[in-house]
Amino acid sequence: MDFDKIDEGHPDYKPGEEPFHFFYNREERIARAPHIVQEYYAGRGPRPVKGLFRNLVSTKGNRFMLSSIVVFAAFLWIFSFFSGRNASKIAGTSASLSAFSYEESVYATLRFDGMEEKSSGSENVIQIPLSVVFSAVESSGAECDRAELSALYEGKELFVRTKFTDYDIIKIRCEVTAAVETKTFEAVVAR
Repeated sequence: MDFDKIDEGHPDYKPGEEPFHFFYNREERIARAPHIVQEYYAGRGPRPVKGLFRNLVSTKGNRFMLSSIVVFAAFLWIFSFFSGRNASKIAGTSASLSAFSYEESVYATLRFDGMEEKSSGSENVIQIPLSVVFSAVESSGAECDRAELSALYEGKELFVRTKFTDYDIIKIRCEVTAAVETKTFEAVVAR
């Protein structure tokens, strides 16, 4: 390949003019700079604030962001506290409530997990009487139907199920009493 005929660019000056020369002199450039730039180069500029909390409240923008995060975290905590829970621990085991709709019926299931046996040779059978009250809630927030069931929890997986016939039900509320402990579960009906 012949590189002699390749155009490699043109100079920035016209023929007959002197070409530009760029000289870099740091001291002269700093001497001509504004006063604030000279202060920074001399090491006398403002220092960043030390410490995490002091830095978070050092400027107006930082204070606004910190307060926004605190308000958002408080909102999440309050929302999670007041929202219905469909899973919790009761009588030493995990329980969860689920509900779904099929045609004009709503099916609700309360599931208790089995307890893990610590020793395979133990014959100790735990029997806990359960009282389960299912309540169907309409879109207006009113309770439209109720079902009371009882079961005996023996440490194995247990399902307590019921069925409601109404297409306006949006939520199932369940109150479980196991011996002296009472928990309330809520689940939105899956369509």
